[in-house]
Amino acid sequence: MRNPIAMLMGAIAASAALCASAAPQDAPLACSVTAPNVTCVMTGLDNPRGLAFGPRGSLFVAEAGRGDADTKPCKAGTGFNCYGHTGAVTRLWRGEQVRVSTGMPSLSFVLGASARGPHDIVMWPGNGAQPSVLGEEGALVTIGLEMTATARDAAGRHDMGRLVRVPMDALLAPSQHLCTSCWASVVDIAPFQPQGNPDPNRESDPYGLLFEKGTGQDDDSVIVVDSSRNWLTRVGPQGEMSVVATFPARFEGRSTDAVPTTVVSGPDGDYYVGELVGIPFQGPARPPANIYRVSAEPPHDVSVLATGFNAVIDVAFHAESLYVLQHWSSQSSSTLKDGRLIRIACHDRPLVCDGEREVLLDGLDGPTSVLVGRGAIYVSNHGAAPGFVGSTRQSLGEVLRLALDDEDASDTED
Repeated sequence: MRNPIAMLMGAIAASAALCASAAPQDAPLACSVTAPNVTCVMTGLDNPRGLAFGPRGSLFVAEAGRGDADTKPCKAGTGFNCYGHTGAVTRLWRGEQVRVSTGMPSLSFVLGASARGPHDIVMWPGNGAQPSVLGEEGALVTIGLEMTATARDAAGRHDMGRLVRVPMDALLAPSQHLCTSCWASVVDIAPFQPQGNPDPNRESDPYGLLFEKGTGQDDDSVIVVDSSRNWLTRVGPQGEMSVVATFPARFEGRSTDAVPTTVVSGPDGDYYVGELVGIPFQGPARPPANIYRVSAEPPHDVSVLATGFNAVIDVAFHAESLYVLQHWSSQSSSTLKDGRLIRIACHDRPLVCDGEREVLLDGLDGPTSVLVGRGAIYVSNHGAAPGFVGSTRQSLGEVLRLALDDEDASDTED
């Protein structure tokens, strides 16, 4: 089965928009989105994806890159086959935007569109008493894929489908002393198969990430969303892997795959997972996208918290509000620039999210991540844009900042 996210992003990456150069955080930047209280805090990015707050007020974004679109192998007609090392992690800190880690694997369509590469990023504390394959403190980053591990290796893309680590001293290095090659693979996600797995699909696409604090010194872990396999996988500090939950798939009789993209911990401690929903991308056979609740306690029962969305690419909780980011919103087309950020009021335990669905931002172009805190909402935009328009280099990606205007705005930077 061809990776549905890869096919989707290829369909929506047909045009380019405004490209602005980086500027200090306190100087408002030209944005492709015009809305009250919205500014650009990061620009000039290549397919920006996951966002994470770091120490000392820093903000990080994973860039999926542009494949190897600068070279001849990525000519027209090669499709989703443009492989290179243009993935990166970029930092905004003390008013300066800089790429702190580069050279990560990236696979894109022609002209660098809709890359698979660094997809999500979380801070890893590395506080365990015993040595861990996940390393000491720093960041963990998922590197996406669109095939099986066997096909990946045969194609010479063995560095994809993995979890990689960037150490803290690289993340916070002064801009004049960056160590951009200081990252390393720590776990190969793609080959993992649980015993007795009945699903014939063996493709892997590590996407969303969640850090999970353990009850002891040495049992912290991360939860990885595998979008191709329709499941959540837990990765322990020694690299041990297990399936936490699975979501509806074609082989189970659904008309399409769930294609989960994101996992967060809710205010009640359970996991919440958003689904993009796979092929077909439009039309009456396409079911609405759900937000699933997964019990944090074994056996990790799965239920639907909310439904009626389309193409959910990320979710976030803040206080008693659920934020849902739709990669696109129309049920009739997946090529419209109509990404949308929605806020829903929640209450009670077990959690109920039945408040009015307030649209905070509309008309976004391939948004890919939402992060709430420090008095604002941050959104990665142009996350599936081409790296070139004709022969002109265009790094269209940006991170938007929407100031919160309610009681949630009391957060402060750490």
